[in-house]
Amino acid sequence: AILIPSASRCVGINSAAYLGATLTFTPKIFGYWQISTSCSVTVTDTKTNQYWSGTGNDPEAATSYVLHILYGGGDTQVDNQTEDVCVGMYIPLTAEYGPSDMALQWTVPGSIINAYEADNSTATIIPVTAAQMTYASLSYFWMDTGSGSTENEKVTLQGTLPTGDSPAVSTTFNVYRPVPTYTTKNDGPVAVDTDGAQAVGVWTLHDGLEFGNPQPYDPGIEFDYSIQPSPFGNINNITTVQIVENANVSTEQRNSDTGRDTTFTYAIPSAQLPGPLLDTSMPYSASIGRTSDSPWYPLDPPLNSAGFGAGTWSTDNLTLGESFDHDLLFLPDPPGGGVVTYAPLSTVSWMWDGVAVSNITGFSLGASTKDPAGPATGVDLPSLPVWNNNAIDAWDSPQWSVAP
Repeated sequence: AILIPSASRCVGINSAAYLGATLTFTPKIFGYWQISTSCSVTVTDTKTNQYWSGTGNDPEAATSYVLHILYGGGDTQVDNQTEDVCVGMYIPLTAEYGPSDMALQWTVPGSIINAYEADNSTATIIPVTAAQMTYASLSYFWMDTGSGSTENEKVTLQGTLPTGDSPAVSTTFNVYRPVPTYTTKNDGPVAVDTDGAQAVGVWTLHDGLEFGNPQPYDPGIEFDYSIQPSPFGNINNITTVQIVENANVSTEQRNSDTGRDTTFTYAIPSAQLPGPLLDTSMPYSASIGRTSDSPWYPLDPPLNSAGFGAGTWSTDNLTLGESFDHDLLFLPDPPGGGVVTYAPLSTVSWMWDGVAVSNITGFSLGASTKDPAGPATGVDLPSLPVWNNNAIDAWDSPQWSVAP
């Protein structure tokens, strides 16, 4: 219904009368239309009875439009509504709009991604592009609300008409992000193991430099974690990943044939094995609620003898340093199922180093450190971890070079 006033008076010396108004409807594509307006008006001075009249057109035409947000892959409109979701949940949005030449722009607060692809070799974050934020259909995963636990995130869809008008609609998403309890403790010492420990990979039954005691098992560092049960998952939905920030090994080897010492080194990441590097597997452990690590490195001459040349080698000393990030990732289990991906929760950075020196009775421990030195608490992990390679190859087949 259109209401057109026939006359109007105002307090003062003047009065105005609307003598007529015209609305012109111009059909547009797909059943939409454009309105243009014109009217004539007479203005009268009540003291002198003089009057002025004239006609004019609306300087801007008004165009009808349709603009709605649909959520969940169906035809349910969620304009001005609140939806409960969780980090890691698939969020499919669709714009219902017209006319067809309306330009669209989505605005989504918080951290979002398009996908996360991870295995034991590589992990990659696929971002949401600027172009995708202008499509009629937008899908993504929330990673972080920016507030720590729950945040009302207002998603806005704005349309721009050829006339320049810019209507907008919005939907509020109540985004849940678990806050984990994540603590660590250092149990075992940095030590020289002379018990013939069994180690990972090709190294078996050798003396070694260790953080923790493999036999009997007393881990170097232990990680304990949990989250409170919620509608979107519990402790069973946490995955742990360990990233190798760097590892450096230097060993002085004596050639018994020549009586000369040569220092060999290697470090990862390297040109041969670019980082970041995954530690062994994704997930790091199948354990629920607790994982641990007890790094160990052999003190015998390297089994990969390429570059060592002829002769019989023996170890004079070995220096080792390693640093890691131990990450907690959340994989939701939303009511009703659906597509999900990992979301970052928390991380602990830790390191250890040590020196083993040969003497007439075997090896003794030189200077060593471990950090954190005592119990520690995880801190917020801002984004999902990525890696280019697996570090296990470097530990099993190190690429030695002669120190300058």
